[in-house]
Amino acid sequence: EWNDGPSAASPTNPPDVVKATPRETEGTVSVSTPSSSATDDPDPAGKAPPSSGSQTSTPPASNKYTVDENGQKRLHGIKVMSLQEVSEYSDLGDGICTILDARKRAAYLDGHLPGAYSLDYYQLADQIDDVRDALSADFIIVYCNGGDCEDSLSLAHDLVYEHDVDEWRVWVFEGGYEEWKKAGKNLVEGEERR
Repeated sequence: EWNDGPSAASPTNPPDVVKATPRETEGTVSVSTPSSSATDDPDPAGKAPPSSGSQTSTPPASNKYTVDENGQKRLHGIKVMSLQEVSEYSDLGDGICTILDARKRAAYLDGHLPGAYSLDYYQLADQIDDVRDALSADFIIVYCNGGDCEDSLSLAHDLVYEHDVDEWRVWVFEGGYEEWKKAGKNLVEGEERR
């Protein structure tokens, strides 16, 4: 897990990782790092964040994270969102934020994040058309169980590199379902969206 406390360095959270958070500006969303000016405030409902460009930091082989030129933490090239960020963005609504559950359909039905679409990574070819319209949202957050589960990362990667979804719009909620549940956040059981 990515702990954003000042002494949060660990093998999965190296000291050089800078937490990027949405900050409001007039109609835009920017990535904030410690060097950002005080005039950049969060407006998650604003326009898309600037392209984060290429990775500028290469971690040791045992570390799967990189940090791009804007200080954004990435997991195998895909941007990572924290629990707090997912909570904030999930309230933005359709058209602005789409949440995709990459787990098996049965797991989705047993409980999922509010508003999430079911898009089982292993059934992507058969299900992609069911969510095609939702993929036009400004922010697409993909999650699975979290922990060692990498279905969300695989789905995010395939959306970007095989289904032409803009990379800057795709994020992975690394803590996934388990972190959301452990935090006592609201879950929805049964069919909500396909």
